[in-house]
Amino acid sequence: MVTTQVKMRDPSHWLFKRDIAGGGIVSWLGCHWLDLLRFLTDQEVTQVSALIDTLSGEAIDVEDVASVSMKLSGGTVASLYAGYLLAFGRSGYEGGGYDQSIILRGTDGTLSHQRVGDEQVVTLESAGPEWQPAPRQVFRFTLGTSPAYGGVHGLRFVDDFIRSATGDGGVVHVTADDAVRVLEILDAIYQSAEGGRVVHLGDRPLPG
Repeated sequence: MVTTQVKMRDPSHWLFKRDIAGGGIVSWLGCHWLDLLRFLTDQEVTQVSALIDTLSGEAIDVEDVASVSMKLSGGTVASLYAGYLLAFGRSGYEGGGYDQSIILRGTDGTLSHQRVGDEQVVTLESAGPEWQPAPRQVFRFTLGTSPAYGGVHGLRFVDDFIRSATGDGGVVHVTADDAVRVLEILDAIYQSAEGGRVVHLGDRPLPG
């Protein structure tokens, strides 16, 4: 999860003040990828080892780069790399640029998703016998746009939340427990970075 540099995002903004924001790139943008990791793997983070730093040269007191290694409840080893690092892109909160991807690798193949400009690219590879005619498949698509934050899919997410809260049949995509789990991972990341050690999270059962 790499995006434009701090200097392009107003270093005086409250997002870069620890006493207000609580953290930097990990808690502001990296958190979404931690949530996505849990969703895609259906596993919980049980161990964290993290390195974070402030390298932009701007007058901020939160981390602008982070490297996190994690162990998941199913035995998976995962990593997150995040930073305000790109030298090119539109300035400002709504502008910027992104270099982001998520990759899942297993013994039988790989699934990857990348954002390339405005295009979403999903690549599937499998060594399974049923995939022999086409062991590598690539899907490209663009997401619907909207003035709402997050585009059309973000608008539908909020609409579902409101309809669920009002009893109108909306789907609850994210629960309060999901939010707590991500906060626990964030706490572990900062504890690991500050203490220079591996932090073990409690092995809590999956909800439901």
